[in-house]
Amino acid sequence: MKKSVNHYFYIFVIIIALFIQGSIPDHSTNWKLSHNKNQLSADVSLYNNNSTASILPVNNTFAANNIIEPSKGTFLIASPGLIDPNFSKTVVLLIEYSENGAVGLIINRPSDVRVKEIIPKVRGASIRNKKVFIGGPVSIYQLFFMVMSDKKPEDSYNVFDNVYLIPDLNKASKALPRRIIKNQLRIYAGYSGWAPGQLDHEIARGDWYLIKADVNSIFFKNPEDVWPELIKRSTAQWV
Repeated sequence: MKKSVNHYFYIFVIIIALFIQGSIPDHSTNWKLSHNKNQLSADVSLYNNNSTASILPVNNTFAANNIIEPSKGTFLIASPGLIDPNFSKTVVLLIEYSENGAVGLIINRPSDVRVKEIIPKVRGASIRNKKVFIGGPVSIYQLFFMVMSDKKPEDSYNVFDNVYLIPDLNKASKALPRRIIKNQLRIYAGYSGWAPGQLDHEIARGDWYLIKADVNSIFFKNPEDVWPELIKRSTAQWV
C-alpha cells in the first residue's frame, strides 16, 4: 500500500525531534504537573493561542448535567459541537488533574505509523509492530506507553484499575514484560494539556462529556467505534 505524504511527514517530525533532544530523552516527569508545571504551562499556552475551541459560548446546562467530576482515570468525550480539529470526536483519558492543570491522552486516534518506523532499534515484535496513537497536539516527539497489567510495572504510574502509564521509552523497554499479549499495550505520541482552570471552563462551556474510564475502550475496541459508543453512553447516563 502506498504511504501518504502525511505518513512520512509525521515520521520525519518525530525523528528530527528525537535527534535534537539527543536520542531518546527522559521525560519521566514532563506530564506530572506537580514536577514540571512551568514547562507544561508554556506548551499548553502555545497550543491554546492557536485553538479554535475558545470561541464557543458557555453552556451551563451541560455542566449541571455532568454527574462526575474530572479526575485521573476519567474519560473526556468531545461533544458533537466541539469544533477544534485537534479534539473533534475524540475521547481523552485524563492521566493527571489538579489545581495546576490537566493532562490527558487521546485514545481513539491511531496513526498509520508503526513504532519500528520511528525507532528502528527497538526490540520485541510486539512493540515494533504497534501502531502509534496520536495522544494530543503537545510535544508530539514524546512517547507514552499505556499497559494493562495485573502487577505494577517498574517506573510506571497507575492511571486507574490495572492500567499503568510509562512515560519513557528506555524505562518501558525494561519494565514491560517480555511477552506482551495482543491488546495489552498502547503507544501514544504527544499528549493533551490544559492550563490551570482551562479544562473546568471547557467543561462548563459544554465541550466535554465526562464518564468513568474503562479498559475495553482503550485496549479492545475498534478506535473508530469508541467515540460513537461513549457519546451514547455518556448522554444516556443523565437523560
